[in-house]
Amino acid sequence: MTQVYWHTRRKLWSLRESGRVVEHRAEVRLWNVTLVVRPAAVARIRLRGQREVCGWAEGRLMDDVPEDELPDRGIARVMFRPFERAEFYHGISGRALVGCQLLMLDRGGEAWGWMCRWGSATSAASRPTSTACRRRPSSTSGSSNPTIAAATERCSRGSSAGTPAAPTGLG
Repeated sequence: MTQVYWHTRRKLWSLRESGRVVEHRAEVRLWNVTLVVRPAAVARIRLRGQREVCGWAEGRLMDDVPEDELPDRGIARVMFRPFERAEFYHGISGRALVGCQLLMLDRGGEAWGWMCRWGSATSAASRPTSTACRRRPSSTSGSSNPTIAAATERCSRGSSAGTPAAPTGLG
């Protein structure tokens, strides 16, 4: 599993494996994502007023999926602002998130999630829950990837599979 967080000085996503940063990228796509927050680190940055890595996304890299095969519905913004809240949350509803099926991290430090799971930073067990599906900006519809195509179809029919969320600096 790869851990990814936003590097505030480099303005790039840092990819960490086995505790070591192995690469920096402008864009990253992760599959089967867990959103991790370290409460002690959040408390420390609030006390000191200094930034450090206290939250990240952990999942499998998806380097081989072209942009036009990514879902274009059910995408939502995923946010993490540790000085305000000690958890990842949905950019529109404000509900706490613990993971997503797919997380797209863009050049601007924003995160967009698809089929996100609600919960709190302290709850390990979470369940998929749906929010209104909407189109992801600048993407074409349809996918030749069977998993993505099936889930996108469920979203367009209004299933309770969950809606992705968009990112904002994870770290």
